[in-house]
Formats: sequence, structure tokens, C-alpha cells
Amino acid sequence: MEIQWLEKKNKDTVTIYETNLTLNTIASNHFKDCIGAAVGYKAKEDKLIIKALESDDLKNEEFNEDAFHQITIKSSYGRINGTDLIKNLTGFHKLDFKTKSNHKFKGIWDSANKSLIIDLKEEIE
Repeated sequence: MEIQWLEKKNKDTVTIYETNLTLNTIASNHFKDCIGAAVGYKAKEDKLIIKALESDDLKNEEFNEDAFHQITIKSSYGRINGTDLIKNLTGFHKLDFKTKSNHKFKGIWDSANKSLIIDLKEEIE
């Protein structure tokens, strides 16, 4: 008997809503010990970057008060709220919330930079 073993879908996933970024449990676990997050966009690669911030990062000129986003971590998800944040993002990458209430993307954790890298070129179901 040939058996095909089924794998868990343990992948970092970010869902973008019109009002927030929601991280699945796996993705949010990377941010459990941080004090906040910085959210950026890499235009050449069409990638969203969510960086875990620690106290020392706030002393760095790159991450001023305006770059700091509160991240809420619950047992089954993480969330960065901000309608303005999403409007700003849609200025770089088109997201249509009129036909679809959310857009889901796969992320990859970059441990060296303490950042979640989300490829916006390929939406997932």
C-alpha cells in the first residue's frame, strides 16, 4: 500500500484588510518579544517588509516615531491596525477591497534582519 503523507500548512501568512494587517499564528510568533513593528515596501521587488522592533531600534534614526506601529499579539494571530497604513500601501501596490474583502500573501521570516518578507506578486487562497 502506497501512502502519501499530508503535510501541515505551517507557513507565515499575512492577510491584508482595508483596516489592518493580520498575521497568522506562525507569523505572529516572530513578534512575541518585540515592542512594535516597522512596515516598509520594497518597490523593485514588490515586497512588504514587517520588521520586529526592539528598544535599541528606536535609537536608530531609520526608525523614528512615525515608523513605529503597535502590533497586537493574541494566541492565534497578530495584528497591525491602521487604515492610513493600508491606504499608504495601496499607493504602492494595488489592492482592490471593493471586489474582495481581503488579500492573503505568503511570508518568509528573515532572522538576520528580524523581518517578515511578504511577496505581493503572488496572492494565495
